[in-house]
Amino acid sequence: MKIFNVKFCSTHIFPNGVEISFTTKDGVRKNNQYSDFFQSAFKIKTGLYSQVLIPIMGINATGKTSLLDLLSLVFEILLKDQKLNSPQIVNVLNKFKVSEKAPLSFEVIFLNDQNKLFKICSTISKVEDGNNSFCYTKEALFSCDLKKINAKNVNESPFLATIDRNDLKDNAFLKGDISILTSLNDTKTQYYFNPHKDKTILPLWLGTPYPEIVQCLDPSIKNLNIDINSEKNILESTISFKRDSKTSTLEVGKLNDLLSVGTIKGFDAIPSIINVLKTGGYYFIDEIENHINRRIVEFILGLFTDSRSNPHGACLIFTTHYPELIDEITRKDNIYITRRDDDNTLEVVRLVDLDIVKRNDVSKSKIFLDCLIKGSAPNLIDMINAKRCVIDKVKSHD
Repeated sequence: MKIFNVKFCSTHIFPNGVEISFTTKDGVRKNNQYSDFFQSAFKIKTGLYSQVLIPIMGINATGKTSLLDLLSLVFEILLKDQKLNSPQIVNVLNKFKVSEKAPLSFEVIFLNDQNKLFKICSTISKVEDGNNSFCYTKEALFSCDLKKINAKNVNESPFLATIDRNDLKDNAFLKGDISILTSLNDTKTQYYFNPHKDKTILPLWLGTPYPEIVQCLDPSIKNLNIDINSEKNILESTISFKRDSKTSTLEVGKLNDLLSVGTIKGFDAIPSIINVLKTGGYYFIDEIENHINRRIVEFILGLFTDSRSNPHGACLIFTTHYPELIDEITRKDNIYITRRDDDNTLEVVRLVDLDIVKRNDVSKSKIFLDCLIKGSAPNLIDMINAKRCVIDKVKSHD
């Protein structure tokens, strides 16, 4: 399944709504500065490409993680057939304060595994029945011929009505918290969400990690194996290091005491990234630079921009605080910025739509760090005043 566009109407956190396009707006051209295997976007058909990287940039408290949460809700429904009242969906709906008076409406355009193009329009509300459960109050599915679609008309395509939830309201098998997409969803596309966390207890990598991956993440490790101890019914790890011949066997949670947070984050991420690359899926990671060396981050980005490791057009969606990472991105129609407007309202904008960067070879980090995009960097006066405050507090104890 390929997601083309996700659009949310006004929400509690983003009053102006949010729209994220997974297809390109700018042209896709061969760049002689990169290898023959480099791909800045994935070709779906002539004139229509999907993004392989979608970075979300913003300063603290501008809604980066909230945006990932909002997108994850759609992906859980589309790719995992999750019910609205499953714990992971309920957490997001509660975070955005979805209620009977403040429903959540969204639409998604996607290409399914049979190359059929669809648009789903859904409205979610809370049922004030004592159980505080969630349900679909409106839902309609539309379809369109892929031949009529190109990069410029994805959102204005001539979709035709296919299924309306109201027509199925007497269907005993369609519960209120189950999407009508369940009837046609047979996708094998993988989706993972790696939230911001410092430690992990349940690694995704069971068995022996590939030696090349181990060497890349921590060259001091000699051997590592993670498996299930059936007698104790726990996950157990066996590890040894090159600096000595001792082999330790311990519960997986104890790896936190032996390995760096960055190494553990890598072991947690790489297996699911491989699955996503195999199926042309989607991998979400919050604060990609957190605890991970810059070169390892570049390595992960490179897995998605290399046609050999990403032959099916998988997409990495990540948040970051560091503008320097954006300089690794060759496109500008896939970079989203979270910020506060003049009314202190959170909004999400796309870099290409701001018409600030005229060329792709201009340093994008400098644009952010020089505050050329309003609300994308800390206010200089605020930082000066904060520094004066610290100086005053330090002097007061002389």
